[in-house]
Amino acid sequence: MSGVKEGMEEAKKGSKGKPDVSREEKKETVMYIGPSIKNVVSTGTLYRNGLPEALKKEMEKQPVIKSLIVPVSGLARAQRQLATPGSALAVIYGKVKIA
Repeated sequence: MSGVKEGMEEAKKGSKGKPDVSREEKKETVMYIGPSIKNVVSTGTLYRNGLPEALKKEMEKQPVIKSLIVPVSGLARAQRQLATPGSALAVIYGKVKIA
């Protein structure tokens, strides 16, 4: 299980291996790459000026969702991780409750 934790930390790091600054502070465009959650968020939704309240509330219920909101600059890397079975992002994707 520690591999998942390490992978989650890796997923939070930027392209140079340093932790990302708060995505909302930077106002960088981010994309949700998790499964669609009815009345909350759809896969592939882009956010430019912060996150909507419905998504923030869902993140309080399911904190793992935060790992599935990635800056566009790191999108290719995140999608590769998501496509790799057993990777941290793939495991997190599977844990998101869509009900």
